[in-house]
Amino acid sequence: MTTALRRPLPSSLTTVRVLLFAFAALSLIGGAGTLLSWGFYSTAVLAATFMFILLPGAAAFLLALFLPRGGPLMFWLLIILCVFWILAAIGNAADGPKWLIQLCWPLLVLFFTMRKASRVHLLHR
Repeated sequence: MTTALRRPLPSSLTTVRVLLFAFAALSLIGGAGTLLSWGFYSTAVLAATFMFILLPGAAAFLLALFLPRGGPLMFWLLIILCVFWILAAIGNAADGPKWLIQLCWPLLVLFFTMRKASRVHLLHR
């Protein structure tokens, strides 16, 4: 019985994994803080917290978990998640300069995902 040799994860994708895990952790902390400060009684707060804080955090965690498997699906899911993050950050532009910090996450993930070693690992599986 032979086993297929797995290629090591490029350092740029390791950086993407770290960023995704960090975003997932901060998302969980931020969502918990929002729900604790605003309470669980408002449906609008629950929906917004779930849709814009907890759901992207869960998606980031799952992407980071399965990123070593590679494949075009992982590449395109990363791109879609980054586009969602960019649009959410731009939507917060009226809240002050914090949207620039929110914009750094997806731009860093996109930068490291689009590097040649990352593209080769993700798209040629």
